[in-house]
Amino acid sequence: MIARYERIREFLGAAVTFLMIGGLGCSAAKVEMQTGAAIEGYEAKVKLVSEAPVEYLKTCLAAAKEIKEFKTEFIRQERLGLFKELKPQEDIIAEYRDEPFSVRFTWRDENSEYRQCTYIHGRDDNKVSLLPRKGLFGLPPEVQKYPAEFAVAFGKARNPITDFGPRRMMERILDRIEKAEAVGGVGIVLRPPTEIGPAKEPCFHLEIRYPEKDEYACKLQDLYINIQTSLPVATYLWLPGKDERCDATLDGLYMYSDLQPNVQLTDANFVIEQIKRKAAKGGREVQTASDVGSDADSGGAASVLPVAE
Repeated sequence: MIARYERIREFLGAAVTFLMIGGLGCSAAKVEMQTGAAIEGYEAKVKLVSEAPVEYLKTCLAAAKEIKEFKTEFIRQERLGLFKELKPQEDIIAEYRDEPFSVRFTWRDENSEYRQCTYIHGRDDNKVSLLPRKGLFGLPPEVQKYPAEFAVAFGKARNPITDFGPRRMMERILDRIEKAEAVGGVGIVLRPPTEIGPAKEPCFHLEIRYPEKDEYACKLQDLYINIQTSLPVATYLWLPGKDERCDATLDGLYMYSDLQPNVQLTDANFVIEQIKRKAAKGGREVQTASDVGSDADSGGAASVLPVAE
């Protein structure tokens, strides 16, 4: 991801001079040239970002609040643990709905620690159901149930699953900006538009710098907003360092790629897919994951998980 980010930066540096808040705008023709996409109403959106960036972010929050359910490729990488080690990227298919608040993660990487987890507010005493990829001592993995806060307490994630989603991300960003005003304020720079994520979504790039007295260690944040939908696509958090953007300074990244809104999710989307055993050639047994429901009753979200080795 860092290498991809550096390629984007090199491309942008060769493409155009960066946009500053209150500075010159960039024509829609240049946006189309850079991103390969024609953006309706682009000039008006640039004017809003330039004149009132925080107000623009509030419109992004409002847009996120309109999304009551969605499916997305959620990419996450965080610096975790006692010694704050940058963990590998996680590639997750995430399903979400507002009412009742429900989330299901399906990890796509066969080397990931987990297969799947689900959370539905009000069910199982508000505990997360978690299915590891492998069981102990070669046994089949079993679903475990934990309070949502355990993921943070044991260094498995920066935020609990109850804080998942673009809306909550925008709420955290705006809350931090508001608090920073009391200790020096933030600087917001509008960089050239670019394409972000596996879906290559055309995005505004907002560079946010926080004051030294801000309570968080990272002082630089890159925020990418889909120009067409005003939904946040990705954010990168950077620690101070000799090189501003590199593996050594990356504190966390969160990406909601190809977000599909209003996909009519049902209860079948928020259960753990059951593991079953079947005989393979030579009498050897292997584990497979069975689908829960059909495409018709699960919004097309059911999928077969990888065979456990």
